[in-house]
Amino acid sequence: VGVRLTKNLALGAGLDVQYMSFEQQVRGPLANVPLEVDGDSWDVGFSASLLWEPLQTTRLGLRYRSQVSHELSGDLTLLENTAPVSTSFTLPMSLTFSVYHDFTERFALMADIGWTNWSAFERNVITFSDSGIAIEAPRNFRDVWTMALGAHIRPADRWLLMFGGGYTSSAVDDVDRTPDLPVDQQIRVSAGFEYGISERFSMGASYSVACPARRRRSVIQIPTLSSSG
Repeated sequence: VGVRLTKNLALGAGLDVQYMSFEQQVRGPLANVPLEVDGDSWDVGFSASLLWEPLQTTRLGLRYRSQVSHELSGDLTLLENTAPVSTSFTLPMSLTFSVYHDFTERFALMADIGWTNWSAFERNVITFSDSGIAIEAPRNFRDVWTMALGAHIRPADRWLLMFGGGYTSSAVDDVDRTPDLPVDQQIRVSAGFEYGISERFSMGASYSVACPARRRRSVIQIPTLSSSG
């Protein structure tokens, strides 16, 4: 939903209803035995935004997205044995500041800088519901910064061409990177177009490519066992 408070200022808010499904199959470090884990979860978050237009050609925006902490419940299967388990997965809060400016009627530039609180994702813990025994895998994620720059070019009244690129810092140090979440620095490039069919309708398409800024190896983190009893 959006509300325009004044001619130049507007507020927005949104409800974020999420469904997460998790499924992973690994082989144990001490024996070549397949281990399967699956689970799912529903949770709710929210977002809030602010739009300010100091000039007719300039817009400034600020957006906040809340953290969503999923508590997944499912099963762990080892050989033919199945046990109920639970685990958590945190999708962190983020904050993004954006700028848009029309230099002419046919050319505009935009940029944004964003912060994501990935340091909230410290570890994965899989807990056996019956016994309270837990398998803990350290993650040691850190906060991530994103920067992006884009352009709008209008060669004709009905046509709009869009180009952009961005950079995201790594969420984890090299020594903490794991094969199941091999995240690193990332570079993205995008291009697209939009065609105005009428004053009310338009159609368009875009394509984005993301690749790591560098090639890194992952390490195997041996999970640790703990017990609540």
